[in-house]
Amino acid sequence: FLLDTSRSMDAQDLNPNRLEVSKDLIINIVDHVKNRTDFFGLISFAGIAEIEAALTDDYNFFKMRTNSVGISPDDVQGTDFLNALRLAIDTLKMSKNKNHIIVLITDGEDQEKEWEKILPELKEEQITVFTVGVGKSTGAPIPQKDEDGNITGYKIDKQGETIKTVLDELSLIKIKDATGGSYFRLTDISGIEQIVNGLDRFERSVLGKRLSVKKINRFQYPLILGFIFLILEMLLSDRRLRWKRD
Repeated sequence: FLLDTSRSMDAQDLNPNRLEVSKDLIINIVDHVKNRTDFFGLISFAGIAEIEAALTDDYNFFKMRTNSVGISPDDVQGTDFLNALRLAIDTLKMSKNKNHIIVLITDGEDQEKEWEKILPELKEEQITVFTVGVGKSTGAPIPQKDEDGNITGYKIDKQGETIKTVLDELSLIKIKDATGGSYFRLTDISGIEQIVNGLDRFERSVLGKRLSVKKINRFQYPLILGFIFLILEMLLSDRRLRWKRD
């Protein structure tokens, strides 16, 4: 999972805010996964990307780490998909599992606009990216908080106007199109179920392909041996007929 922890994820157009609903989504996905041998990892990102939980099959530990994630400090603010996707690719390369999925959860406001550079590598590594757009298209102000987490005001621009953070879906749709994934919009808590079901359908389709491959591998060798024995039997039968004639 790639989880946006930039300041805009603190917006309250989702209750209680975008980040908390996103964390609920991640935990729900883990709780509903059918293949209990799956490994999960979590990377948070704003201006930089950090590994919050390395790939693990300890689901309780993973959920605990997910719950502990907060908004990134002011000195690393921004939103950079490229750094997050790069770190995710490097992490997945160390995994023995060949079916790799990235779930990118963000409000889509990538300020660096350089994520297209990494699309060829995602395709080469056969990594499917599911994107989740968090927030409402109408936008919401970005809270400013004190050390205790109390709202003291809202972020303003140079003209003194309140800045609204608006869900930007275009980049997320392009990423999912390029990698064969799907795009989901998370505008309220009820949207979690739809996303969980969508990922579940994908997991079942991948599992079905695995079983198909195993069946082919299991029966191809006896089939080859049977074919060889058939040829030998035909040759031997032909020889026996010639001996009788002689």
